[in-house]
Amino acid sequence: MFLLSAAPLTSVSVTAGDIDFVPVVDVTASYYQTDFDTGEDRENRALVSKPSLLTSYKSLGLDAALSVNHTSVMQAKDSDELDKSYTDFRFASRAGFWEQRLQLNLVSNTSHIATNRVDAIAIDPILSSSDLVKARYQNASLSFTPKRASYIGVDWNLNYGNVKTERTEENANRNLENESYSGLGRLYSGNEFQRVNWDITSQYAVTERRQNQDLHSRQTNGRLGIGLVDKLYVIFVGSEDANQIEQSGISSNSISSVSYGTGLEWRRSSNRYIGVTYNRLDREDEKQEFVGLDANWAFSSNTSIQANYSKKFFGDSYNFSLSHNTRAWRARIGYTDGLTSFTRLQLANQDIGVFVCPLGSPTIDQCFQPDSPNYQLGVDEQFFGFSNVDVDISEEIVLNKAGFASLGYEKNKVSLSLTYRQSTQDYIESDRNRESDSIQFSGTYKIGPRTNFNYQTSYSDILDVNTGRKSSAWNTSVSLSREVSQKTDLTLTLRSLDNESEIGTRAYEDTRLSLSIKYKI
Repeated sequence: MFLLSAAPLTSVSVTAGDIDFVPVVDVTASYYQTDFDTGEDRENRALVSKPSLLTSYKSLGLDAALSVNHTSVMQAKDSDELDKSYTDFRFASRAGFWEQRLQLNLVSNTSHIATNRVDAIAIDPILSSSDLVKARYQNASLSFTPKRASYIGVDWNLNYGNVKTERTEENANRNLENESYSGLGRLYSGNEFQRVNWDITSQYAVTERRQNQDLHSRQTNGRLGIGLVDKLYVIFVGSEDANQIEQSGISSNSISSVSYGTGLEWRRSSNRYIGVTYNRLDREDEKQEFVGLDANWAFSSNTSIQANYSKKFFGDSYNFSLSHNTRAWRARIGYTDGLTSFTRLQLANQDIGVFVCPLGSPTIDQCFQPDSPNYQLGVDEQFFGFSNVDVDISEEIVLNKAGFASLGYEKNKVSLSLTYRQSTQDYIESDRNRESDSIQFSGTYKIGPRTNFNYQTSYSDILDVNTGRKSSAWNTSVSLSREVSQKTDLTLTLRSLDNESEIGTRAYEDTRLSLSIKYKI
């Protein structure tokens, strides 16, 4: 038995801003049974305690948040092997200067994640917790964006980040200690130019890998439009995608390309245009002609679409984005491709959900749908849904092609979220290929003012193209939560997990019944 005490106020007002403290203690008792394909069965009981603290500070020029979550697992049987204790934390801050034109963002994050993406929806602190590895990333960025460019607009961004994973017996060959530097500059025409417009963007990035050679990347895109008649423009476009892996057997020419061309564009404004161009692609000793497309059309303040088709060193290249908001529905659809790595994806991680939640491990009933499709997350917020990091913990360079669709519905007593993601990864240094599909559906129904029914199911399917080996997992849970007092919630959860793998020790079925009590101090 233990005693918890705290001051009655969790919001403190100071001269420069407000500080909020949200301390929570969550204790879960579980009974579970696991049946392995090898014939081994496990029946056990576990007690998981998760004290957490979310602290946020908000003022006119500075926002900051610190989230600390400690997880402690105690199991009735095989406790020496299965007990585990670890702490995750995230610090984020955003400082604005010169009426928010200049912004400084700092992020430091430590979390425990699955070593392999195939295990992402199956592994948790109770089941196979030894497969969780400690990963840390830190990121600092300084950016400048003018309020309104009358004649010439200039944007720029400087970024530094590092990624480190802890070495364990299961992760002996995947411990990372990488650093990444990048700079981006953009020069574009202002609003006073009516018959001429231009937009040039260039980015340079270096990823230093401790165990492998460094990766250098440079992407440049430029366009010039000259008005012909009314809303019709002639446009000239050019693009360079240059990559180099130092002192490696991979030629930089094989992972670089240049394209250029000209065409016509129908343009109503800077966010309403459609252009078609005839282009030439230069890659290695090959030259190829193709027809390109570039479209950006805002139908309204709630609906917009961006689409681009071109060719690069790896073939056809697509970029697509659609966002749509109604009173109850939200939709986001997107597709991107390009050369990257686990380090770069981790530092540039952008979640793909449509519900906004407080930092931590939220359920959908704690989240809301923002009014604007261009909603900017607060430092103490996160999106609900899948992350966009599909790559295993590795230093390898990857050609990643990924698409997603995220739908959300919120009205009266019902909240629904559906996210689908499909991706392919070509690991160019080891010449291996992988395809993955994942889907997550979450829903909550408010039975009464203090009682919610929650349902969530997740599915993941990963195929190793080289070996033909396939792994998949279904994770489904139903729960009933009750607010028994202003500070205390009770939740009863039934979970079923079916993990299929050609590796016997990773193929199993798990059923779990849990009772949780959450106390908000």
